[in-house]
Amino acid sequence: MLHDNYVAFKMVAECKSFSKAAKQLHLSQPAISVKIQALEELYGTKLFDRVKQTNLTESGKLLYEYVVQCLKLHEATLNAIYETIGSGRKNLRLGATLTIGEYILPKYISQFIKNYPNVKCHLEIGSSAKIAEMLLADELDLGLLESPISHPQLQREDFIQDELVLVVPPNHRWAHRKFLKPKDILQERFILLDLNLKLASLLEKKLKEKGINEKIEVVMEVDSIQTIKEATLAGLGIAVIPACTVQRELKLGFLKTIKVSGWSLKRDLNIYYKNGQRSIAAEDFLNSLTNLLDIKNCQAI
Repeated sequence: MLHDNYVAFKMVAECKSFSKAAKQLHLSQPAISVKIQALEELYGTKLFDRVKQTNLTESGKLLYEYVVQCLKLHEATLNAIYETIGSGRKNLRLGATLTIGEYILPKYISQFIKNYPNVKCHLEIGSSAKIAEMLLADELDLGLLESPISHPQLQREDFIQDELVLVVPPNHRWAHRKFLKPKDILQERFILLDLNLKLASLLEKKLKEKGINEKIEVVMEVDSIQTIKEATLAGLGIAVIPACTVQRELKLGFLKTIKVSGWSLKRDLNIYYKNGQRSIAAEDFLNSLTNLLDIKNCQAI
């Protein structure tokens, strides 16, 4: 009971909202309020200032520091016991950026759970910076990232190679073309994924390699793959997105891909973990990935 109250308290503190915390924990708002009230009665003090917004009081700030450490210790204790007895439930805490978390990892996690049914997976999706921060704070076992991260406490291993493709709606004037010349893309406006991936810079670098020093026109940058696909279908512009995110649309004919002569838009996706800190569950997951990856591409298995 106390553990559940701590989890609720931590979530409210981080969300700065009872309703948002309730949504994250799949509980009702009154249930969250009861848990916070129980803690306030236990410690004999108010933990949140609810006058303007849900901010921690001085007592709440102090409790938050201890709760974070307490929950980490609880998680570490569970994992240590499970690994010692060699059975029971193990926890695997994964973090991933948007494309990997939503379009690539689910297939691998599904196969992993079939082979290791005693492991419970938790997947956190966020920016590369957020996932790296959680790794350093011992809140994740493994992080799978699209952007390279350099930190002395983090180690990197290769995951797969991801291909980026140019997509247009089926009624676009280029829809039936197989190839474009690099300079052709300057005729269109682009919708790009804005996750610090610097896709505009990548495209302009490719143009410079062909002796073209002009900049592409970006009409919109968003942090949602689905929004990019919908905006492309609506005729707002053309897009460059990971190939693995448009397989369904290509099969149904909703979008078309076109190759650019002489271009190969690929990037390496990597796995990160904190130095010397790989749980047995994390080791099992990495071994499972190694066995599943016959080739490095976004459509493995």
